[in-house]
Amino acid sequence: NDALKGADLPQAIQHYEAAIRLVDKALGTVPQDDELRNNDLVRYGEGQFAVVDTAYPQFEDYILMDLGTRDLVKHKVGRHDFDMVSKRFLRKELSAVPQDLFDLRLACLQNIALASLKLARGSRREADLEEAVKRADDALAMDGRSAKALMRKGQALVDLKEWDYAAKVLIAAAQETKGKDPEVQRLLQDVLVAKGKGKGRSKGAAGKGPWGGPPCKSCRDPTCKVENCRARPVGTFAQVSDEGSSEDSDDEVLRSLKESDWVPVEDADSSSEQASKPPAAAAAGAD
Repeated sequence: NDALKGADLPQAIQHYEAAIRLVDKALGTVPQDDELRNNDLVRYGEGQFAVVDTAYPQFEDYILMDLGTRDLVKHKVGRHDFDMVSKRFLRKELSAVPQDLFDLRLACLQNIALASLKLARGSRREADLEEAVKRADDALAMDGRSAKALMRKGQALVDLKEWDYAAKVLIAAAQETKGKDPEVQRLLQDVLVAKGKGKGRSKGAAGKGPWGGPPCKSCRDPTCKVENCRARPVGTFAQVSDEGSSEDSDDEVLRSLKESDWVPVEDADSSSEQASKPPAAAAAGAD
């Protein structure tokens, strides 16, 4: 944190990455109970965290909800993409995670995203901005409702002029902060203005960067390669028809966030500091 506050951003990133390695090492030493219960926080793979959605201790298996996608963890059972069923994990495949270690790991990832964004905004290099998006995604893989990670990803996408994708991310951030974060408000207004100026372009002209192309019909994420992934991000977005474009529905959501609805509330929760909380408990605060 001292390196981050002192603007030694590369060193800050190195320190946070070292802290994450220590947290992962500590997770490997956590004593494990014989059984898990519903809503227990677990790790089911490297960098993959979930809560127990349904416990079947009599059968010694468990169904999980991934904290990044907020969807049940599934696996393919047939030849087709739609042949997906909830995966049942054996107890030995899961590691119970203490809330404080989860919070610490998430806070480190959120601060890495912040440091990467500051570096990118200083250099103005496209590659650095893309790296800032990736670092924010690392935090969102742990907690898909992390307001801090959503806002930092949205800022990087705004700087990349990826307006449609930035709108989706920032709308999710606005919902998580309940309209109380003035920075999210400002970014949303910037996106709305930019999208308005781009109305004269053809529908296929936008989003030609690494996040270009039509969004997934389920999760609305332009980077998604799975047609029916069901990994719905935070927020409810209108389903995109084959005949239509997602642009109009996103604009409607943006315009519905009128300035009168965005009066900052002067209380302890008036920023994204306390906005993101995984189901198991509150996520850690970060700079």
